Amino acid sequence: MVGIIALAAMVYWGVRYAASGGNASKTADARDGITQALLGLILLLSAYILLRLINPALVDLSATDTRLSGIDAVPKAVPDEVLRVYNGGDVPAF
Repeated sequence: MVGIIALAAMVYWGVRYAASGGNASKTADARDGITQALLGLILLLSAYILLRLINPALVDLSATDTRLSGIDAVPKAVPDEVLRVYNGGDVPAF
């Protein structure tokens, strides 16, 4: 996803470079944008390679962990025993 954004940025700055019409400040601005997009791609590739060297599972997005898929994150109702513990022995009336 980030690679696509960087590629789009390079295309954008390339069009700005082509449309600069020889204006030195616009040309320099467009070159700077292209350079930044390329540096972003290099940084992205370096991070990918580093993570892949450390542990290939860190960059493997196809291996999803489904061990917790059947567990609800929020309980449906709070039992009275829990309410008594948190409210000093009284169950509040709702």
